[in-house]
Amino acid sequence: MKPFVRSAFAIVALVALLASAICLADGRTDYLTRMLRESSQFRVRVQAALTLGEIGDHATVPVLVGALEDEEPAVRIAALAALARIGDPSALEPVRARTRDRSADVKSQARTTLRTLQAIAQRAGTPSPAPPVPAEQARFYIGLGGMGNRAGVRGDEAKRLLRQYLQAEVGATAAVVVTPDDESPAVTSKVLKQRRLTGYWIDGSITKLARENGVVRADISLMVMTNPGRDLRMMLSGSASVSSSGQTTPAVETELQNQALKGAATGVVRRLLTQLSTTVGSEAP
Repeated sequence: MKPFVRSAFAIVALVALLASAICLADGRTDYLTRMLRESSQFRVRVQAALTLGEIGDHATVPVLVGALEDEEPAVRIAALAALARIGDPSALEPVRARTRDRSADVKSQARTTLRTLQAIAQRAGTPSPAPPVPAEQARFYIGLGGMGNRAGVRGDEAKRLLRQYLQAEVGATAAVVVTPDDESPAVTSKVLKQRRLTGYWIDGSITKLARENGVVRADISLMVMTNPGRDLRMMLSGSASVSSSGQTTPAVETELQNQALKGAATGVVRRLLTQLSTTVGSEAP
């Protein structure tokens, strides 16, 4: 066989090998992304996030950013570590929000990841987003209950999602410090006094999660109480609908329910913060 023919065959073989490797990598990424989003085992979600970081595909950044809202601190830490490894400055703002996480370990990893992404952004000439409002401007210390589910759909999973969405929305504003889970009333009172915050406790329930007239609708109700003390201050409700066309699979229907539930949580938290600001302002001397 002539040398140039052998070279041609070698090039073709190399291209085929690379194409096969890319297909395998894509398949692996899709699988890990699905595990990170859907697995009920937090250890599986942790490993999926870490492995996505090792792969380093920038297309997985939105999925990892979504995992920053996971209920398990270990998953949030793994997602932050993966984002640092990928090094995409587009994740700066979501990472910055985690520096106010209720978990001290998550906050520590968020600060580390934030420094890494800021350094990458500076080297690339990407303008860094404006810094967050200083912690001294926080006004409210808000804790969340376990939530309920009167809709009779998806049981504890739906309750967990509602709490996760509410916690993410509440914690995304600099005016709020989220109360750590299982904090005692004595510690809460001490924090309120030291930081001059106003304490509230939020509990609520899903009252509807169903498809009607071609749309998936979620309704939620919230009770807003003092913390500590648990004296009722107000009740709020929220709802959101998501439309879809044609037939849907169970997986698509579940995702539509999630979107509706998240929309309801977002809307009710916005009204909550407006009401709290108005209430506290009117009570000021």
